[in-house]
Amino acid sequence: ILVLMSFISVMENHLLKW
Repeated sequence: ILVLMSFISVMENHLLKW
């Protein structure tokens, strides 16, 4: 579950950067 949360956070960060 923690891994999933981390992955989502990274994805969201990447999207925000875009």
